Amino acid sequence: MSTGDYDKNCRYDVLLHDFGRHIASYCSRHAVGRGETRELVQDVMVTLWQKLDNLDPASTPRQVNRWLHKLMRQVVFDRYFRRRQPTTVPLDEVAMMPESEDYDRELLDDLVARLDPDEQQLIAERFEGYTPAEMAERHHTTVNTMNQRLSRITKKLKTIYEQQYATPTP
Repeated sequence: MSTGDYDKNCRYDVLLHDFGRHIASYCSRHAVGRGETRELVQDVMVTLWQKLDNLDPASTPRQVNRWLHKLMRQVVFDRYFRRRQPTTVPLDEVAMMPESEDYDRELLDDLVARLDPDEQQLIAERFEGYTPAEMAERHHTTVNTMNQRLSRITKKLKTIYEQQYATPTP
């Protein structure tokens, strides 16, 4: 091992010792679930190793903290906004629900067709059997946000139904 590699290894170890908890905390705030947090921490650590030569060895702890925060922010941005786009499934390819007498398939298709394409996609995923947690992970958002979106879509469907199809009560 050359002296340069040894110095880089030592600097890397010191950074992980001094800022490891900060890295883990930052990643857990920006990921959904433990598995994704681990992946994000790993991405940060790999990027940290790759860019460690860009950090001035004479930097103060405050400068290192700023540099590290900028690096982590960039890794999160790359992970969620550049590399990973949610996959979409056309609504007509989804076997939404088994045929049943409990609902009118044509009515349901008409109601869903009146939604925005993003809302249609979420409804299609829900009918496919995805849980809100799985959907949140696929769309890179929190479970709470996904539950709120699904709730709003359900209310919107109910409003559309009431305006178009419900018979007025005397």
